[in-house]
Amino acid sequence: MVIGVGFLTPFSALAQSPSPADPQLPAAYARAHFDRLYPPEAVAFIKEQLQTANPFLPVLAQLAKDPRPEVRKLVAVLLGESAQAEAAPPLWQLVRDDQEPVRLTAAGALTRLSQTVAIGVETDGLRDPRAPVRRFVAAALNMLGDKAAEESLIAALSTEENELVRLDLVRALGRCGTKAATPVLIKTVRDDPSVLVRTTAVPVLAMHASAQVTETLLAALQDPDWHVRAIAALVLRGRAKESSEVATALLDRLYHDDFALVRDRAADSLAGALSNEVLKGLVAAIVSDNREAGIHAARGLIYAKAVAAVPLLLEHRNDPRPEVRRRIVEVIGALGGANHAATMIELSGDPDPNVRLGAVNALRGLGPDLTLEILLPRLGDTNSHVRAAAARILGERGDRAAVPHLVRLLRFDSETFVRSEAAEALGKLGDKSATLALIEVLVDDGTRTAPAPGEGLTIGGGIEMLPEVASLTELERRIKAVQALGELRDERAVDPIIQKGLAAEDAGLRAESAVALGKIGSPRATPALQLSVKPYYDTAPKVTDTVLIAAGTVDDRVRVVQEREARVRASVAWALGQIGDPQARALLTMALDDVNSLVRDAAAEALARIAEKEERKPVASST
Repeated sequence: MVIGVGFLTPFSALAQSPSPADPQLPAAYARAHFDRLYPPEAVAFIKEQLQTANPFLPVLAQLAKDPRPEVRKLVAVLLGESAQAEAAPPLWQLVRDDQEPVRLTAAGALTRLSQTVAIGVETDGLRDPRAPVRRFVAAALNMLGDKAAEESLIAALSTEENELVRLDLVRALGRCGTKAATPVLIKTVRDDPSVLVRTTAVPVLAMHASAQVTETLLAALQDPDWHVRAIAALVLRGRAKESSEVATALLDRLYHDDFALVRDRAADSLAGALSNEVLKGLVAAIVSDNREAGIHAARGLIYAKAVAAVPLLLEHRNDPRPEVRRRIVEVIGALGGANHAATMIELSGDPDPNVRLGAVNALRGLGPDLTLEILLPRLGDTNSHVRAAAARILGERGDRAAVPHLVRLLRFDSETFVRSEAAEALGKLGDKSATLALIEVLVDDGTRTAPAPGEGLTIGGGIEMLPEVASLTELERRIKAVQALGELRDERAVDPIIQKGLAAEDAGLRAESAVALGKIGSPRATPALQLSVKPYYDTAPKVTDTVLIAAGTVDDRVRVVQEREARVRASVAWALGQIGDPQARALLTMALDDVNSLVRDAAAEALARIAEKEERKPVASST
């Protein structure tokens, strides 16, 4: 590194020097953490020049003209921390520096200085021939937010040719401008050739209130660029409630704009201005044949929690078009409320499966008013997604009267993911009468028995109207059954879980099986749990102080398998800790040296639980 002339005194020597002549300087050094700044040679040079200066600010102002940019940067930092108004003029000069890093530092220093003392603004830099300098000056004025800069900003924006400079001038007027800036902002929104500048100017103009401003913002809704239209729709939100003209213009964008974001912003603004006319307009969009407008209107009402729209929507619940009924159910369901339970119950029997599914999901928010009798017909629905939703809700409600019905669904439903939802629901209900049915799912070899004649549960394949919900594989179904058995904590499940879960080929199923065995807590599972991972510890490397890295690369498939196996080992360690069998201590001690930190943590916790359990035994026997 080449150091310029003047970097003569070693920094270590200055560390031994006496206090500076100006008593305010040490505080400035401390605020700037000056001794830690880079480069240290420049820091030492500046401190040497200031050592005998009292006051130090005039000398620092001279150093701001140093030919070396690293010095000027550090000077800017100190000026910003000087807490003296006289530091502002040299900083404004540094904002116009030839070097961008210096300009950036100076702009930040001006902001910092303004937080401690009142400083004046200098706008000469807005007329600098260099566009990057004009940008930095505008940005600095924006950060300061001083209204005294407004006149200069307006004049500069009126004549500026550079797009990026105009952008920063508009931003600055957002903080420094008053109503005097309105005309130039109106002209910018209407006439500026840059989409970026117009988009930035729209919200700045919206800060001003006048009929001409509203007129300009309405015109911006017709801008040829969708970015401008979207931001215009958003900022008109506050005017839509008071002005039918604004509401009408936003409804027009909701119905006719080609871009989804513009429609979305229009719907949001309308939903945020909930007058009766606006609500009627949004509901009209929902029940119209314009699918896009209906989707955005529905989303807007949900986002705004517009409960007042529900009575208007209910008027159309018997609309002959399934698409309209689906939207109505979606909105009412999202808005919630027990007052609409009867309507949702009615629509849960709708001919359209999507409407039924929406109605069933909407019923989830009804709490105690949602009874088993209401959901029971939906467990036999011809559509698999409706059946799955009903099973999920019954599991969440905790009504054990649903167990026999969920068991039948688990045993006989034609869809894997429906049976999985039934298994999960049974686990949540915690009724051990479901254990045998869940074990049947776990040990099922792929053949299922059809329901006996007259047993009353008729289930068909249904219409697959939600393609994003894929049918679960047999493996995923078994995993859910194991998880449910773990929640039931029935010892009858120990042997099937060991045989069909812990011994499975899939690492995910083995891990979940270990967790389930841990929850059941039977010591009978201890030998099988240990055996499932002992072969690994008989041959695996251990963590040592010295880490050796073998040459070559690890195949991705090997890496993935190793990560999955680590999950199994961690689950086994956790389960052994839950069971608390001292016979597992030897294997858990080996697991303390596992290469995976999660396994080591689980083993340490498990050993602690076993020790705690053993400590309690003498106390329990003595009492």
